[in-house]
Amino acid sequence: MSTIGPVKVFTKTMASGATTASFSVGGGYKTYQLAIPSMASGGDVRLGVSVDEGATYKTLYHAPIVSSTTPVLFNIASSVSNMIVGVPPLGQHFQVSVTTAATATAYQFSVICTA
Repeated sequence: MSTIGPVKVFTKTMASGATTASFSVGGGYKTYQLAIPSMASGGDVRLGVSVDEGATYKTLYHAPIVSSTTPVLFNIASSVSNMIVGVPPLGQHFQVSVTTAATATAYQFSVICTA
């Protein structure tokens, strides 16, 4: 028999001209999925994680693979938009950023968290 855990969705709007949207999801979750809106080409999506309750953020990297000792930047290419992408567990305070600010529009990002 399986158990059903809670699912919570958190949404933030990144204003026109901005490059970040910060989230505080009230705790840690088992899984995180990022809903990426339709966006203009040219702006990659990256994640930052905070270790000091949202005061500062450090860019998220993948752990090194066996054949390399160099971490790889967690980057969602600008060609990926209007879809949901599974991301690693991010903790309570994290930030979604884009490499190119939107002009004359706002981006709405949602994070789906499951316990």
